[in-house]
Amino acid sequence: KRKALDIATKRAILTELSQGAKNCELVKKYGVCKSTISTILKNKEKIISADANTTERKRLRRATYADVEDALLKWFVDARARNIPVSGPMMLAKAKDFAFLLDFPDFCPGNGWLHRFKVRHGIVFKSIVGEAASASDQDVASWLEANRNTISSYAERDVYNADETALFYQMLPEKTHAMKGDTCAGGKHSKVRVTALLCTNMDGSDRRVPFVIGKSKKPRCFRGYVPVRYRHNAKAWMTRDLFVEWLREFDHDMHKQGRRVLLVVDNCSAHHVQASLTAVALLFLPPNTTSKVQPLDLGIIRAFKSYYRRRVVERLLIAVDRPAANLPLRVTLYSALEMLKASWTEVTATCVRNCFRKAGFVDAGPDAEPEAPEEDRSGGDLWQRVVDSDLGERDICWDDFITADDDADTAEPCTDEGIVNEVRGKSDSEESDDDGDETLEPATTSVPVAIGYIDSLRQLVYAKGLGEEHAAALNKLETAL
Repeated sequence: KRKALDIATKRAILTELSQGAKNCELVKKYGVCKSTISTILKNKEKIISADANTTERKRLRRATYADVEDALLKWFVDARARNIPVSGPMMLAKAKDFAFLLDFPDFCPGNGWLHRFKVRHGIVFKSIVGEAASASDQDVASWLEANRNTISSYAERDVYNADETALFYQMLPEKTHAMKGDTCAGGKHSKVRVTALLCTNMDGSDRRVPFVIGKSKKPRCFRGYVPVRYRHNAKAWMTRDLFVEWLREFDHDMHKQGRRVLLVVDNCSAHHVQASLTAVALLFLPPNTTSKVQPLDLGIIRAFKSYYRRRVVERLLIAVDRPAANLPLRVTLYSALEMLKASWTEVTATCVRNCFRKAGFVDAGPDAEPEAPEEDRSGGDLWQRVVDSDLGERDICWDDFITADDDADTAEPCTDEGIVNEVRGKSDSEESDDDGDETLEPATTSVPVAIGYIDSLRQLVYAKGLGEEHAAALNKLETAL
């Protein structure tokens, strides 16, 4: 009798094949014939891309009214991510709405169709306790207790947290008041903002290269090397497709290193994706709890932004105080990405560990003292110079400048129209090559001139007593040129 294998087993066979297992070994191990292994290999892409919640199913047949199902599933995932209770009648009504929008006016789903839909996608209705808009300390404690063993089963270097943050990269002190608290709904301010996905592990030893989303497809200020992973869409925010791209790259890197890691993310609808992962296990935070239990939100992002704002202010003050330096008063996208990367690198491992501990990922013990968030100590002094130079408003403080973009949206709100466009493979907004910068492409410096600059910097390093490691770095750069 022919043996039917479920999708999970087929994926396991594909994994073993990729690791060098021979067909004859798998035939014996799984009790199937050679033609079954060949068929699995032939359908590799379909098996890998199958819904992650349907691994017990044995067939990959496409459902009738598949577009309606895809739309309804996206709506359901978003509703549960926002802790909105969902019932059978609600889903049937929503299915009819999507059928109409997708040009299936005669589609009339019933309980039988809904049952098959739930089975296909592994959906189980569960009661939701509490209000959608808030989560109590008890909710946080319950989640931590329920996942304590999972988290502790990984080494600290193998527990990661990823989160998006908006950055008004061109914002100068004088614009703080106008932009502070703006949610950027509908992609507002997309020309002067980016969304950065930051990711780090628990011990701070691996702060991943930032994944940055801007508005422009090919910014004029880009030339050659880009210091971050850069992607684009017209509203400069995270989407499911972009998160899948980043997640698969992360998974591939971990697999290549021979590691198995845990990635903790919040319940943003853009994070609920169907992606076959070999080295990364996803763990979702409960809705509306990021300010209490997400390490990046407990001081890491703030430290990163304080370092970025300090760099902006330093450049502004040099441009004003020393015109001969010929520094522009505006921040281009390229210079923003350079400062963004440098600021993320500057966040210390100590800061990262403290924030994971504060989130409850590490048992600090009853006598542990709470750690103050890492701050850029020079920021306050710099801000006073800004105020004294009339470059900023006096009723705005350094903290306001750091947190001005904290409330800006980082992912597209889920709407019926957006879901339908996504299902049809369309974009609800056009992409732009305009980065909003009037500056031309930066001129390339010749090697002899660059070496002269390096020599001047080396003399400055010695004059300031900055340490031999800085001079060594300049020597290495000079040799490379």
